Amino acid sequence: MINSYEEIYNILDRYYIPIQHKYSFISLGGSIPLILNKQIPFRPIKDIDIISTQFISKAEIKHEIFGYPLHEIGEETFNISEYRLACNKPFTQGVGLDIFINPKATYYYVKFKDLRLRISPPEEIIQFKFKGYSSGEKTNEDLKSFFALL
Repeated sequence: MINSYEEIYNILDRYYIPIQHKYSFISLGGSIPLILNKQIPFRPIKDIDIISTQFISKAEIKHEIFGYPLHEIGEETFNISEYRLACNKPFTQGVGLDIFINPKATYYYVKFKDLRLRISPPEEIIQFKFKGYSSGEKTNEDLKSFFALL
């Protein structure tokens, strides 16, 4: 779990930024951009959501970016569905990594401390939460918080 802005910074700097530099077609989605833009209040975060406009292998990311040996990245670790590649185990420090494929995704840049983050627009994040690609109590709270601020 990510429990503070400092932990968000450290996780993004160490794990997301290398992915962003290597893959020009990805952006940061999910609750982190909504929290950083003060569109929802801070809450503990269990995963990093990556939005990609094209297919990207989570095994490739785990191997090339994080140095996982290929023999440790078994197919049983991945669950592939229509738009989501979900890791069943946390990829680092108890934080999961989800990849959503959306060929129509857009992004913009935002500064967080000294990081330049490529993030999904809030309307796209909310649209995906409404469509059910993200679910559960935290998603419901995010949606309530987002609309309460309008």
